[in-house]
Formats: sequence, C-alpha cells, structure tokens
Amino acid sequence: MSNPYLPRVNRALAYVKVQLDAVDRAAATPPDQGLHIEAALNAAVLQLWLALQLYWHEIAGNYRIREPVPTLEGLLVQLDRASLAAAEAHELQTLAATEGSWLADLTRWQRELIPGSESSPAVTTGAIKTIASVNLDRAPPEVAQLRHCLAAMKELLERQRQGMAEY
Repeated sequence: MSNPYLPRVNRALAYVKVQLDAVDRAAATPPDQGLHIEAALNAAVLQLWLALQLYWHEIAGNYRIREPVPTLEGLLVQLDRASLAAAEAHELQTLAATEGSWLADLTRWQRELIPGSESSPAVTTGAIKTIASVNLDRAPPEVAQLRHCLAAMKELLERQRQGMAEY
C-alpha cells in the first residue's frame, strides 16, 4: 500500500524551490524587489514547515498509525502507544533539540513568523481552523539558510525513505 503523504511532501519541497528561485528573480527586478524577496522567503519557511508536517504523517502512515500527528511530539506519543520505535522520528527529535541544526532553525523561523503557534501554524477547534497572527515585522531568514535547510531536509528524507524501503 503506497503512502499518500509521500507525493505531498515532495510537492511541498518543490514549492520551496520555486519560492527560492523567485527570490533570485526578484533580486534582479526593482522596484519593490525587497517586498517580493521577503514574501518569497516567508512563503518558503511556511512551505518547508508544511513539508515537515506532511513528513510526520508519512512516517505515521508507514507505521500504520491512523491518529492525526500535528506535531513531532504527537508522532512520538503515537509511536510509543503502539510500542513502536521509529528511528526516523527519533532522528528528527534529536535534530529538533540540537541548537543550530537545520530543524532547530526551521522550528525557530516558523515560530518567529507565526508567534504562539507552538509546533503547528494551524490551531484546530472542531472543524474550524484559525491561523495565529503572522509576524511580518521580523526579518526572514537569508536565502542561503533556506537553501541549506531544503537540501538538508531532502537528504534526510531520501536517506530515511531508503531505510524504510529496505526494512
């Protein structure tokens, strides 16, 4: 049975590349280049975060966990309840806790962009989703930082997916 989240993760990562390429184009076309660059960088942060959230669901699906996993902590709880030890989730947990890692940086950028969001930008109450106030007054990360984050995330996903395929 194929995991429906795999193509969603890949598409979100492709969107990040499109956003970062838009930064390069905007830098060459004044006026308002600063606004276009900032918008593309903020969009890239959100797309990277979305890809990460979708990947948590992909991992859950690979372990046949049916409950929602809106956070990494939620994924770890669900795996623990099912008495499963997923190396993928534990590697993500270690990265998230490591100061200066791409995942710690991404988490910080997402929280700076959407204050009060904890681990998820969407806060769900029943069927109603509300988005916390977006903080556009802070400087977005540099394009090089986001490119590094994208490359590191892709490398991790490819390696972990290969490991799951062998398992």
